[in-house]
Amino acid sequence: MVFGGKGFRISNFDKKIMKAGKELKLATVGDGAKVVDTASEEEHQLAAKLNLELAKEKLKEKPKPFLLVLDEILNAVSEGLLESKQVTELLNSRGDTHIVLTGRGLPKEIEDQVDLVTECKKIKHPYDSGKLAVSGLDF
Repeated sequence: MVFGGKGFRISNFDKKIMKAGKELKLATVGDGAKVVDTASEEEHQLAAKLNLELAKEKLKEKPKPFLLVLDEILNAVSEGLLESKQVTELLNSRGDTHIVLTGRGLPKEIEDQVDLVTECKKIKHPYDSGKLAVSGLDF
């Protein structure tokens, strides 16, 4: 990881994170991916909002993190758990911190505000042949 030692944070919006290493500070709110748990819509929305607040707090840390990864935050927006405006406000408050947003469904208003957009495309996945997601690999 080229950013090692520069202050790196991950906040996950969709999957429960099991543990973090010494050099990698991870935070998660909620109990897991929306597609594999039984939490209510309200519980998912609350978890997404709490995670967004946690991300805001990370941007206030001293020293500021070099990189903040908001894993699956675009899914939270596309599923109506967060609004695009909440994400753009967070991006506006980032200062010198680099922010990576992951997930599906990039809204135009967020795309217009970021510097780099890439797209990962699934070519093949065991799910296509009827195999369920694997704990620790897919979620």
